[in-house]
Amino acid sequence: MTARAELSALLVRALLSGAFAVFGAGYVAARGGPPALLLSCLWGGTLLAWASYRGALNAALVYGQHVRAAFDLHRADLLEALGEERRPAPDAERERWQRICLFWHRGVPAHHEIPPVESPRTAPDVPYASTGSSPSLTQLTLACAAAAGILGALAPYV
Repeated sequence: MTARAELSALLVRALLSGAFAVFGAGYVAARGGPPALLLSCLWGGTLLAWASYRGALNAALVYGQHVRAAFDLHRADLLEALGEERRPAPDAERERWQRICLFWHRGVPAHHEIPPVESPRTAPDVPYASTGSSPSLTQLTLACAAAAGILGALAPYV
């Protein structure tokens, strides 16, 4: 739940920062504000939007790993809830999940004939998202926002 909340927060922050860059710089230009304030709004908002988006990409990897782990742990429970039997053969289970995916994503009935596939594909490995002790992109975006705000506030005095 935390990974999804962080992903959503970073995407909202990226959108609002981009809007601030455009509308803030436009407002300062329309009011005839100092060029330093105009550039602070434009570049500060753009930098914050970019950093938030980059942070959202990392948060999406973490969220995807959580979803993948939850599915791997509870797929037997999901089959039971759907009223499906678990098939011991890997090929039979792969075909069952292919039918379930076709039904969920495209509305294809379960009794529909699926053409054979030459080489079955599996999901690609998700790159490992490191969670080291370095500052997160969320902290860096907040620091950039604070710096842009301070620069914008001090621009009239420069």
